[in-house]
Amino acid sequence: TGQITASNLNDQTGGLPTSITLAIGARVMLIKNINVQDGLVNSASGTVVGFHPPPNDDMPAENFDPKFIFVQFDDARVGKQTRRETPVLHNSPLATPIARQEAKIFIGRYGKISNKRIQFPLALAWAVTIHKEQGRTENTLVVSSNGAFHKGQFYTAISRVKDLSGLHI
Repeated sequence: TGQITASNLNDQTGGLPTSITLAIGARVMLIKNINVQDGLVNSASGTVVGFHPPPNDDMPAENFDPKFIFVQFDDARVGKQTRRETPVLHNSPLATPIARQEAKIFIGRYGKISNKRIQFPLALAWAVTIHKEQGRTENTLVVSSNGAFHKGQFYTAISRVKDLSGLHI
């Protein structure tokens, strides 16, 4: 067997970011499936509309530790069940509470040692890759064709928009 030092774990985050910096109005995307039946799936996008409990004005941002981040998803059906089952914590009827999620990290050659990471499964999403956009439909889309495109990738990108007037290349 052997020893595992804490420094070996620094790069292993279980798919969750080591830290996130968010504010009301930030565009975010779920980076983990939380509840597939409720539409709370990897790549669901929306806007941060609040925190619970709300931050104090005199508290330094790095000390703020909310229990929930409220996201208003672009598709109102996303999180509908969660909103129905959660006590009203926010004044917006479309604000879906997102709690921290746990990710297990298996370490070592045979994964017999595990660790866990707890973090909000959100990432800033002012822009997304075609991979994350696949399967979604948008009203407006700006596509950058710089870089290496594989066959079909450009088509996948431009076919995400509902109407050609919403496509900007």
